[in-house]
Amino acid sequence: VKLAISGATAREQYLILDLAIGTGKLRRVLWGLDRLSFRKPAGAVSSREGDFPMHLYRRGLRTHPIYLLSLDTLGLSMKVLRGAGHRDLETLNAWHTLHRFGEDRVLADWRRRGEIVDRIHRDPTQRYASRLSQMQQSFRANVLSLVAAHPEIRFDFFFPPYSILSFLSDLRTWEGAVAERRAYKAFVVSSLAAYP
Repeated sequence: VKLAISGATAREQYLILDLAIGTGKLRRVLWGLDRLSFRKPAGAVSSREGDFPMHLYRRGLRTHPIYLLSLDTLGLSMKVLRGAGHRDLETLNAWHTLHRFGEDRVLADWRRRGEIVDRIHRDPTQRYASRLSQMQQSFRANVLSLVAAHPEIRFDFFFPPYSILSFLSDLRTWEGAVAERRAYKAFVVSSLAAYP
């Protein structure tokens, strides 16, 4: 089952995986460890599409009425009834169905981001700092805790690929960004090395 959550925080990934593990049927997990998912505090969840539905990640009968009476659920259901929203789980949160890709698009986005970064650098109140310790804490709480608690499950981890322009954008934004990326990856690899 593909369980994609667009822009998911590490805690959101933990919650859905913990729920799947609770079924007792999970045997293997393929998990992309995107560093951006770990840049928020360990317990952070998103509220960009309404209140985060924490009740959906709890087991028990109370979940159903809360879900059915939710205004967020009603709003999403109305979208689907009007022909909008997602009807196919295979294309849920898949960008290839929503956007056109190509070199011209990449370069236009590169120029646009460069203008934004230049504007930020002119603002003396904008300062960048490493979030490595926060990323490590989030990784321990949201990934390592599940791996350690469930030796019966095979976990396969990967780092999602990024364009070279993403690295250049990081360098243009903050000189410590690439070092933070490398340190995050090294921490993840060394932490997971203790497990089969």
